Amino acid sequence: MKAGIDEERIDEKSQQNFAQNRLVIIYPKENPRKFSELVNLSTPGLNVILAAKEEPVGQYSLEFLDKAAQDPIYGPTLKETVIENLVSYEVIVKNLLTKALLGEGDGRIVYSSDITPTATGK
Repeated sequence: MKAGIDEERIDEKSQQNFAQNRLVIIYPKENPRKFSELVNLSTPGLNVILAAKEEPVGQYSLEFLDKAAQDPIYGPTLKETVIENLVSYEVIVKNLLTKALLGEGDGRIVYSSDITPTATGK
């Protein structure tokens, strides 16, 4: 949208949201580490998989961790402790869901739209 506005092909006042997405945390159904919430991503020994920062969801995930670290519920070290648990940065975003379905890793941040009906509950 920004490119169209910058090129004066779209009137900035006419833009409207027609789609949205949000970040969610997913984990394998078996959930052997009893992962259940964001703060668990910082639990020592948890295996976290994120999209590479070159991917939009990867960059948004890192930005989200920065913002969450400003909330006293999570504390200022949230992002750094999550990064310490990182076992993989995936350059192919679909690998995040695939690895969850295979039971690899404990938690990951993806777009809600990445959760397909066939993956739900697995």
